[in-house]
Amino acid sequence: MVLTDIKMPRLDGISGAKILLQRYPQLKIIALSMFEEEGLIVEMLEAGAKGYLLKNADKKEILEAIMTVNEGNIFYCKHTTAHLASLIVKSKFDSRPKGHSHLFTDREKDIIRLICRQHTAQEIGELLFLSKRTVEGYRTRILEKMDVKNTAGVVIYALKHNIIREEEIL
Repeated sequence: MVLTDIKMPRLDGISGAKILLQRYPQLKIIALSMFEEEGLIVEMLEAGAKGYLLKNADKKEILEAIMTVNEGNIFYCKHTTAHLASLIVKSKFDSRPKGHSHLFTDREKDIIRLICRQHTAQEIGELLFLSKRTVEGYRTRILEKMDVKNTAGVVIYALKHNIIREEEIL
């Protein structure tokens, strides 16, 4: 496991990731970045990084990222913006194995769209006439079906798989 900055003086993280992954394909890389580096984050993911964190991430989020990537999943920091999600969607980066698709019920798609619009479980329940607990159950199943860990992952997956359009969340 490697945690690396994207911008470094002698060899940037993008080039470094490519070199390391050529030599050690099983290596798992997590990029560290700042908000202003959205284009570079996408390049880093395309180079083979399995996740990214902001440089000011707390210890809990760093540990979650390491554990998530170590389990073979992709990790997007909890501060992923809609703009960055859109950039990832438009890039060639695809965290899903080829031919791997999931079907969602209409109800799940409604909940996904509301999650992408930053509604809480309580708010979603009120809008769809469901209990908060029922919505939380749906959310858990959605995260499992998408194989993501957080709302940022849901947004990126939903955009990439046309469950929601960018203009619906910006």
